[in-house]
Amino acid sequence: MSLQAEGKLADAEQLARQALSEAATLRTKRDISVAVAESMWGSILVDEGKFEEAERMLRQSLAITEAAFGVGNVSTISPLGGLGALYLRQGRLEEAAGAFEQAS
Repeated sequence: MSLQAEGKLADAEQLARQALSEAATLRTKRDISVAVAESMWGSILVDEGKFEEAERMLRQSLAITEAAFGVGNVSTISPLGGLGALYLRQGRLEEAAGAFEQAS
């Protein structure tokens, strides 16, 4: 079970920050491993209620993923799902529906 699923959000966020830092150090900022780390971290930030930071992380992840694989590629599901969950939590229902629809 993941730290996030266990509700240990502070620990999960710390690990996500570390993973992103290491990915960015080892690779270019446009690398897909950075996008994966940003998507993971964004999801944790949503759970923590840190919506502005979460949206920034998830949008960056989506941009990198779309640049690497193209719009609509299956690899965009994670950041789009994260954005959908974020928008849903914020009551931004039209945007949530759009993100979920784009992810499907």
